[in-house]
Amino acid sequence: MYLEHFQLKSQPFSEHAAVSALWQDQRMDEGLARLDYLVQCGQLGLVTGPSGVGKSALLKRFLHALQPQQCQALYCHLTHLPCAGLLKLVVAQLGETPRRGKERLYEQILERATRAEGTLLLVFDEAHLLDGDALTDLRLLISSALDVRPPLKMLLVGQEPLRAILRQARHADLLNRVSVRHQLRPLSRAQTSRYIDFQLSQAGGDPQVFDDSVKTAIHDFTGGVPRQINNLATACLLQATARKVLRIDDNRSSRRLANSNCPNTGRLSTCHDTSTTTSCVACATTSLGSCCWNSFDGRTSGGRANWPSSAPAAASTSRPSIPAPIWAVASTARQTSTPSTSRWPRSIATSWPPWPS
Repeated sequence: MYLEHFQLKSQPFSEHAAVSALWQDQRMDEGLARLDYLVQCGQLGLVTGPSGVGKSALLKRFLHALQPQQCQALYCHLTHLPCAGLLKLVVAQLGETPRRGKERLYEQILERATRAEGTLLLVFDEAHLLDGDALTDLRLLISSALDVRPPLKMLLVGQEPLRAILRQARHADLLNRVSVRHQLRPLSRAQTSRYIDFQLSQAGGDPQVFDDSVKTAIHDFTGGVPRQINNLATACLLQATARKVLRIDDNRSSRRLANSNCPNTGRLSTCHDTSTTTSCVACATTSLGSCCWNSFDGRTSGGRANWPSSAPAAASTSRPSIPAPIWAVASTARQTSTPSTSRWPRSIATSWPPWPS
């Protein structure tokens, strides 16, 4: 296990981390400031961002810092439910027994909100999965014009499609009530480097395990999405452990990856170097004759112009033998952006790259 190899106390790039171990940057500080305003003065908040960009980490920090006497928060992420089922779930999480009929569910939620100490805040994660009727029901819960102060507040957190959904004409009333908005964006190159160092330091490791050029290559390959950075960095640590090296500093492979187009533009570039035994960030395997094809460019004739001499003769009839680790990394990168096959020759687009299902 790489924990013993690198003398780490815990997994540095874990998906689930304690609040004290969460990465903090300007994006998070701004998001927390806006959410604090929502608790004090707002009524409806909206947080959006791509998958894996840090929305859950922001929520975890925000909910952990809330004072119970000031605001009672109810977190719900099972949003892919019919509208009545969603209201029943909210009532059950409030500690009540759901009654029969949607009008009674409304009454239960509003009555519980008036009895709450401080403000009742309903937090709906994965809100891009809410159907149209559910969004209408949620709007009705906060749209009373007779209350001196709103009986409850609401926070919708979801991926980018949520913004397009709220711009639909049927949800104009809900969108107009949004008083706090925050869009989380991926990390910059400098932030990615500090993020990797921070995660290793939190785990009790050496921040210099990854060379600076490798950190840059990781950012370029993942687009600065923290979850993808975690996956690729973990893959590098595993492969470095397998090769018994303590530093991931394959300068040539990382430089090639950083200087070429990543899979986001339809080009796969990794190392094919047999002169070093260090861990290769480009394909998360080793560079001792087992990495994938170097500088593969599908836009050239037949897609084989830059293949090494060991590449198969006919790309359209047989797929190159690619080690399993690159499949995992390619699949990870695909979650961020799937390469467009329109830029690949017809004979290649249907069989290469071999994305796993």
